[in-house]
Amino acid sequence: GVTVIDASGAPAQPNQTVIVRGNRIAEVGPQLKVKVPSDAVIIDGRGKFLIPGLWDMHTHVAGISADPAWGDKLLPVYLAHGVTGIRDMAGNLEKLLEWKEEQARGELVGPRMVVSGPFLDGSADGFTFKADVVVVTTPYQAQAAVQDLARRGADFIKIGSRISPEVFQAIADEAKRQKLAFLGHLPEGVTVARASDTGMKSIEHVNGFALAVSAKEEELRKQLRDTEAKKDWAVVVKTNAEIAASLSPEKANVLFAKLVKNQTWQVPTLVWTKTTSTLDQVGAGPHLKYLPAKLQAEWAPEKIRKSSSATALAYYAVKLKSDMKLVGMMAKAGVPLLAGTDSLDPYVFPGDSIHKELVLVVEAGLTPMQALQCATRNPAMFFGTQKELGTVESGKLADLLLLDADPLKDIANTQKISGVMLNGKYYPRAELEKMLKGVEQDMAEIK
Repeated sequence: GVTVIDASGAPAQPNQTVIVRGNRIAEVGPQLKVKVPSDAVIIDGRGKFLIPGLWDMHTHVAGISADPAWGDKLLPVYLAHGVTGIRDMAGNLEKLLEWKEEQARGELVGPRMVVSGPFLDGSADGFTFKADVVVVTTPYQAQAAVQDLARRGADFIKIGSRISPEVFQAIADEAKRQKLAFLGHLPEGVTVARASDTGMKSIEHVNGFALAVSAKEEELRKQLRDTEAKKDWAVVVKTNAEIAASLSPEKANVLFAKLVKNQTWQVPTLVWTKTTSTLDQVGAGPHLKYLPAKLQAEWAPEKIRKSSSATALAYYAVKLKSDMKLVGMMAKAGVPLLAGTDSLDPYVFPGDSIHKELVLVVEAGLTPMQALQCATRNPAMFFGTQKELGTVESGKLADLLLLDADPLKDIANTQKISGVMLNGKYYPRAELEKMLKGVEQDMAEIK
């Protein structure tokens, strides 16, 4: 009796029956035509909506803010929020691979993981866990680092913004030789167009886009470079506002056509930008309890509010407004988009944030169906796993999310979770709540 929203783009199909055998969807069809086996476990779907499980395409569970010593305890939090897959974008590779093996043995509950391990950048300054970054400052170091990550089992190569164009090219060339995708931040000396033409598979955070489509690009690029060198951050904010205000629709159309042609994916992480622009307004919420006491103390609302720089808040507010406009334009132009959050950064909480990201991309101009696809069908297309995942279809792996309300009417309804199925195993709401309670207790024991 469930309404199936298969995420293919087809209209919702009411009064359906979905048969799952083992870990796969065996049949999807009208309730009156699909025969239910006599020994089946029945899940009543009347009045409910079935969509594919969600993917968060930009996470950190074994590095950045998430200590590898306890990051595995975040995985059930993702699952309890309907996230059945994550692309982890920097962390301890050995731990991540260990957790994947534990998942395969049924010893660790959590979403499927596609992982990079440490990312490649020109400096490790500013990072709590130095193992999160492999510092590469020459093409030779870059080539060796890519080879090492390939040997160690990384699924892809992530790059940071502080690498030179020469190092960027060396990473691109070696990643191609190793048959690994390379993606991540746009390097400061590399344009969006060059990154796309070089084969960068996804670009995170919409960085560099406003300048790339500015009618005064060269003038403002120099102005921005000069003001950043002087560390006059108030002027940097003003310059970025000028950049956003000088958007050229003609330049944007040319760039977006290139991204479509090259299939260069974008991961806007609007929820991260919005959260970072409003850290002066945070309050105690229900998600801090799923973190260890030490991190809860570091992220205490009064402490975060007090430490928030007015200049930084203004910068990210300008960026959010610009990014929202650009994301809407990209969607209309057909640029491939993915939903990611950058959790676990301050107040970008695992699981919860992907739903906020979907709300923001709809506010930016996507339809609710397009938003859903950013977290379901599109990740499967990105990974080349369309035959296995991404839509509710016969033969695919049974990663499913059962909702109490229609997400096509209001995308915020993805938060109204009745149950989650991962690899054919169903977790009803009560079990998900029990899962979260277990995480809360585990985190409370961490010193």
